[in-house]
Amino acid sequence: MTAPASVPPRLRPLLPWLLLTALVCGSYANALGNGFAYDDKRAILGNEAVRSLRSVPDLFFMKFHARSRAASEASYTGSYRPIAALSVAVDFALWGAAAPGHHATSVLLHLLVTLAAFALFRRLVPADAAFVGAALFAVHPVHTEAVTALSNRGDVLATLFVLASLAALRLVLDAPATAGAGAGAGGVLGWRAGAYLSTCFLFLCGLLSKETAFMLPGFVLLLLCLVRDRWTPLAAATAGARVDRAWLRRAGIACAGLAVPVAVALALRIRVDQGFRPPPSIFDMAGTPTLVRAALLVQVFADYVRLAVLGWPLAANYPWNSPWGDLASHVSGFRLPVSVLTLGLLVTLTLVFLRKVPLLAFGVGWFFVALFPVSHLAVKVGIVQSDRSLYLPTVGSCLLLGAAACALRQRASFRLRPLVTLCIVAWLVAFSLLTFLRNPDWRDDEAVARSIVRDRPDAPQGHDFLGGLLLKAQNWPEAEQCYRRLGSFSGAEGAAWQGIGMARLGRRRFAEAVEALEQSLRHQDAADTHGRLAFACLALGKQDLAERHYVRAYELDPRSAERTRELGLFRLRTGHEEEAVRLLLAAMRLETGEETPDEFTWNRSIGIDALRIERPDLALPFLDRACSVRPDEPEPRLERGIARYLADPVADRALADFEHCLRNRPGWPDALRWRGIALRRLGRLDDAAKDLREAVRANRQDREAGRHLFLVLAALGLRGDALQALADFPELRASVVPEVVDALRSLGVRREGGN
Repeated sequence: MTAPASVPPRLRPLLPWLLLTALVCGSYANALGNGFAYDDKRAILGNEAVRSLRSVPDLFFMKFHARSRAASEASYTGSYRPIAALSVAVDFALWGAAAPGHHATSVLLHLLVTLAAFALFRRLVPADAAFVGAALFAVHPVHTEAVTALSNRGDVLATLFVLASLAALRLVLDAPATAGAGAGAGGVLGWRAGAYLSTCFLFLCGLLSKETAFMLPGFVLLLLCLVRDRWTPLAAATAGARVDRAWLRRAGIACAGLAVPVAVALALRIRVDQGFRPPPSIFDMAGTPTLVRAALLVQVFADYVRLAVLGWPLAANYPWNSPWGDLASHVSGFRLPVSVLTLGLLVTLTLVFLRKVPLLAFGVGWFFVALFPVSHLAVKVGIVQSDRSLYLPTVGSCLLLGAAACALRQRASFRLRPLVTLCIVAWLVAFSLLTFLRNPDWRDDEAVARSIVRDRPDAPQGHDFLGGLLLKAQNWPEAEQCYRRLGSFSGAEGAAWQGIGMARLGRRRFAEAVEALEQSLRHQDAADTHGRLAFACLALGKQDLAERHYVRAYELDPRSAERTRELGLFRLRTGHEEEAVRLLLAAMRLETGEETPDEFTWNRSIGIDALRIERPDLALPFLDRACSVRPDEPEPRLERGIARYLADPVADRALADFEHCLRNRPGWPDALRWRGIALRRLGRLDDAAKDLREAVRANRQDREAGRHLFLVLAALGLRGDALQALADFPELRASVVPEVVDALRSLGVRREGGN
């Protein structure tokens, strides 16, 4: 790159590096405001092993998404990427659970990859072309998933270590020229050995970051075969002469030595993965007919070429990643012939200009070699297509695009050169803006889901993901609409009706929920659907029908703690205490893995379960036994006090339990709230107001304490204090609870939605 004349001579060599840094920081500045989204919660927030540097040794013997080493050994829970997990552990040591710090690390790593790519490009093409290629890589919008989604850090680290390995390998091959003539044979040998060990170590780190680093030998072969004369000064010094056999022998030995880190990585992976087990996939690519599979892969590869060049339109997920429908439906229409034409033209141009423009073959070769691990040609991978899969391949495409843009500028007439330069700048600015605008799509789970629905409305998994999030947020009407859209996709009708049924359950429209869930059962006989149907039938008073669905849910999934507990609670509700205890104990064993839980644990657990179904009379005997085993434990005393309060109109016995809790744990907000509620029932309003004030002061989100405090203050006639409590909990103005409505009227406060 030619520096402007106004730049001081000492800073001119640093100018391209500073500009690349500014491009990365500017394009990803708003990514620092993102939180943990999608897989981040499982791989980072839910991973106990990365929360302390003391657990670093365990990271090399467990999978990335596993919560612990024991969970990793139990079943397949994620990919083996210990270096990525190590980087997260370092982040936790530095930033804790503060998401901006984790995102700052990811942006820094992306910057390091960009600078490493620039260093490689400068060995292959002129300075201007190297800078443009690196700048395109820095701001390419297709990289936002790999950089902004923290769980995809393995892609960034693998690319960084691959580029660093290539740089170290070049030092191995150029040892005589680099070490200097006066270094002697021993100095050259020592330099070469150090560079070679560095190459192997960096390559091993890449392999332990993500599987895509396995393609490093392919990149080395491309460099040696296609651009050797520009890659190494030693070969450039003998350009046009005979091939240096000593150099070739050294290159062969160095490349063969890369098998050592591969063997180490495979040995670790086999031990952790207990053999070569394919990752879980949301579709059955192996069961797809060969012609359909080939046609779909041609489309996907052509789409990758389009994304590498244009960077648009992007999506957090693509329609053919769907668990529903037939993959053959995605290879019809005009997409297949256009894809065949695109790939055919690219291969033809590469072969025609192989000798004249070897850089073209190198860029195309790098792109497709890097895509091989996710091509489904050798091994099964989790999804068909993803943006993060392009992080390493775009090193080759950006090099090629930068070189082509600068070659076009050089060949343009003097008058047209400013226009070509302006187009290159506009290209970089457009990519930067696309990246900047796309970063917030990974802010949180809902942002990811809404971006999928926006970018790919034909992707059913986006509607399913968004519908699930809306259900959690209790946004029942929008969730039902979302699942209705999901029902328009072939094969997704069962999941759609189940989501509609859950939304109707949330709105307490039980009869309509039963209708929707029965529709879901016509498409798929699922245990979850039977469990929800049983709950709705119970709410409608159809006890026999509820029992039938609870039993069927248990039969379909007897190893599920949730299904076992649901049936046990139903048996408890209907008076079959012996069978209920057996089922609830079985559910506890499934949850904890303990064959014989102690008497205190299982009695307390059954008591809590009985409270959940609003049967305090059933809960009391079990909580009594738990309290007799451990009389000084405050938690079971609080739970027994709640059961006593709910079962007995006289709150004296419940009050004794709450006071015992506060003697053992002074200032406990839950105990303060319940003692205040009990005192209110006993008519001791002044004491109740004092306890409830302390409970609200300790927990400003305690709506139940706020409601009772408002009622107590209104009963005491303290209008100013009651209005202040109403201001702290404004949702009380919309309450339909009769006692709250009466209190609002007594204070002369207008309710929301009426007087």
